[in-house]
Amino acid sequence: MGPYGGVLVCSAFQQSRSKILQKACSSPVVAKKTGEKLHSDLEVLLLERSEEGVLKKVNSVRNHLQGIGNSVDVSPVAALVTRIAFLLDKYPDASEISQGVITILRVICTHERGGAGCAQTLAYSEALNSLLSAYSRQRSINREMYLLLAKVCVHDKLFSVKARFTGVFGIPLNDLNSNAGAAKEMSTQPILQVLRAVLANRLNVTLLNRRGLLPALVMLMKKKQGVIDMEMVLLCECLAAASRSKNSVMQLLEQNVLDLLLPLLERGGMCTSEKIRCLLAVLQVVIHVVSFKMGRKAVARKSLCAQLMSLADLMTGQQGLLNGISEILYRCLPPLRLPIERTSRNYTTMLRESFNKRLSSSPPNKDSSDSSLVELFRRITSFDDNLEDLPYLGNIDRKQVLLNLAKDVVRPPPEGMEAGGWVAEAEFWMLNPSNLQMNLEPLNVSPALESLALLNHVKAHYNQELTTKRFPVVYDVTHGPLFEDLSFESRFEGGNLRRVIQRSSREYDLVLNPDVNTMRHHFWFYFGVKNMTARVVYTFNIINLDRRDTMYTKRGNAGGLSPLLFSDGSWTRLSSLPGFSLSCYRNHYRHPLKGHHYYTLSLTFLLPANSTCYLSSSFPYSYSLLRTHLCTTAFNSNSVFYKVRKMCNSVLGNKCYLLTITDKSNLSRAAQKPVIFISSRVHPGETNSSHIMHGALQALLSEHPAAVSLREKFVFYVVPMLNPDGVVCGNQRCGMAGADLNRQYENPCPTQHPTVFYTKALLTYLTANNRPPLVVCDIHGHSRAHNVFMFGCEDTPAQRLLPNVLHNRLKSFNQGQCTYKLEASKRGALRISAWKELNLSLSYTMECTIAGCDSRGYKGFHLGVEELKEIGRELIFALDEIGDSRESIESIAAKTDFSKQNLSVPAEKIHCSDSSSSSDDEANVIEDDD
Repeated sequence: MGPYGGVLVCSAFQQSRSKILQKACSSPVVAKKTGEKLHSDLEVLLLERSEEGVLKKVNSVRNHLQGIGNSVDVSPVAALVTRIAFLLDKYPDASEISQGVITILRVICTHERGGAGCAQTLAYSEALNSLLSAYSRQRSINREMYLLLAKVCVHDKLFSVKARFTGVFGIPLNDLNSNAGAAKEMSTQPILQVLRAVLANRLNVTLLNRRGLLPALVMLMKKKQGVIDMEMVLLCECLAAASRSKNSVMQLLEQNVLDLLLPLLERGGMCTSEKIRCLLAVLQVVIHVVSFKMGRKAVARKSLCAQLMSLADLMTGQQGLLNGISEILYRCLPPLRLPIERTSRNYTTMLRESFNKRLSSSPPNKDSSDSSLVELFRRITSFDDNLEDLPYLGNIDRKQVLLNLAKDVVRPPPEGMEAGGWVAEAEFWMLNPSNLQMNLEPLNVSPALESLALLNHVKAHYNQELTTKRFPVVYDVTHGPLFEDLSFESRFEGGNLRRVIQRSSREYDLVLNPDVNTMRHHFWFYFGVKNMTARVVYTFNIINLDRRDTMYTKRGNAGGLSPLLFSDGSWTRLSSLPGFSLSCYRNHYRHPLKGHHYYTLSLTFLLPANSTCYLSSSFPYSYSLLRTHLCTTAFNSNSVFYKVRKMCNSVLGNKCYLLTITDKSNLSRAAQKPVIFISSRVHPGETNSSHIMHGALQALLSEHPAAVSLREKFVFYVVPMLNPDGVVCGNQRCGMAGADLNRQYENPCPTQHPTVFYTKALLTYLTANNRPPLVVCDIHGHSRAHNVFMFGCEDTPAQRLLPNVLHNRLKSFNQGQCTYKLEASKRGALRISAWKELNLSLSYTMECTIAGCDSRGYKGFHLGVEELKEIGRELIFALDEIGDSRESIESIAAKTDFSKQNLSVPAEKIHCSDSSSSSDDEANVIEDDD
């Protein structure tokens, strides 16, 4: 036997023994016993006190782990891995113990069954610091350590920060350079995995770039010679993370990195997962390069755009790759402008001149010198049976009432009709209660086709079809329909469609109007179409949607929002039609002033029969329809005091109504009853809030025992539509002054925000007259979350009581999504202003999704009109369960065990913010969309 014969025989013996053990462990019984023995061995190891005993036991456990099979579940030892890692700190100078512990942890954390859980436990514990300390003490490249860190680092988002604080962030780069110069190189894959995690922090990137990170990565890429494997994938991902600054892009261009990357885009073959990841990383590097002018010039010399178009044809089904290609072309090609002359609607420039006229710090009360306001509130809050501004008409022809009331609506001249206003035919459907008994329609779960739609848009931009080819305009809001082939119309009350351009025989590009006196808030749409042919597929592309993070794309496990279609006398969801598809993607059109991009909402569907259609983002509810309901809703005039009075005129001159509802049996003591205040529709595009309000009013005026009890105990003051001008003009969020009215309560202007001014003054008047509202509830719609939930101002048992009752009564309510806090960005909202300035502690915002539910009773379904009205009814009936005074509410809340409630956690953790509301970093809080 030669000098190494014994070693070879021993190695062969160990390999055969390991295979025999792994085969034996495949039995479930043996696998269970093996796992139990591993657990006991680790416990014995932790009980050892002497260094010699620890070393002996470490070697024993390590040898035992070499033969462990994949059928053994190591998750039961997850609680022990952190204690084992602390041995690295206990014996820092014992290299054999440290190496053995690292090997044990590596085998456990990389095991197929339960290894990921053990790695996650290790990442979330203090033992990670012990692991990093041992990593810093390594004098040479330790493959076992890198394999272990590669598994652990992916579970800790702060790994990059911890690596810098412990001083180990530069070790992977040093080991890469050392390994490149070694006589026998080890695989750089685990080193690159750790380096990629370190580069997640921008400060780490800056520090490592100063130490020569980019040249090291480029040198390794040159050695790969274009071979796409996992090491090349990791190299490209590290390069993408390291190339986010202008200085790094300059370094890459000096080293001709494009000559290394572009050949990777040309390689054919199968689209393996490694290749897709590599291409995504390469595209990310190119995106960083073209973010700067010098990079765009370099890319132009390489004819990259043509190469990317060829790649896009091969990657039709890869949404991520197409998004990257689109982003590069978006930066390299000249920007597109919307096919309209101007992007704003400016009708009332006189509003800007009176912007500085503000409400005084103390709104009027009974002692105020402004006697006219006091007299107004004394009149509209009184219980005089003869004072009303919209008399009750009884059960008459509601359609004719609606048509007559629509003639009185004031609209801006450019979009108004010659003689008064008019409503769409689809509004008449809402007048018949039998129409509202619709079947529940499922949320949209159809496969997203963003990749194909985005590819077609990118091709059209690259081929200059969108800039050189002139497409016919078939509709413009200032002229009406221009062609008879397909006739569009949006000049009715609440309509929103600015222009329609015909791209092909059955494809149309649609441009929405922004809110009046703004250049933004493109979301609400409502328009009619005539002369549509049955059994023909149509595609409508809304090309100036200003955000993608909406319920159209938040599908999750339950599904997303589908727009509505009115055809053959009823509303239905587009997703129920044959041939339906919905895609939402970022296009190449840019805002002319702000420079941000728009999104395209592409709707494809097939009509089963010829008919006149209306399309809407949600169930419409016009100002005229509200007035019709207010004067025709049935109630018992002998027992119910119900008056509709004008609180103020809007900017355009439309009336904002205040409703007074209570019991009629003893009006003399009505002024001593506690008050409840409810409002809705401050944001015009949230039409579901009006349907909820309609259900609430029907319940409150009914003879239900809870309604009778509520009228006997309370006086209800209701403002059903706070923004009639925005509703009439088809706005999404703002009033005529171009401002979000639910951000103006802190200091409203009587000329620009009259409805908000008078609402706040009304609450102040009631408070000053010792009649502070017991509950204030403002009803909204939410465009980025499922379910129904509430926002409060302070986390107290009394504040939680009403949401708790609603959670028990309402199948669509999810108490797990409710939050109770104050946000500085929303200090002008009604609920915060009422709580902070008027000390109205039970002040709420009720949020209802514009789509449907992803939990509880209506999970997976849209909320129809009847379900929305049910929310309003249950809101009213819930008020009968919380008490009639502050003391009784606190007493009931003290007896309620909120911990036993079945609180549903939001299915999607959402972080919402927009230009008018910022949000914090709490992970599972759905921020106030409104």
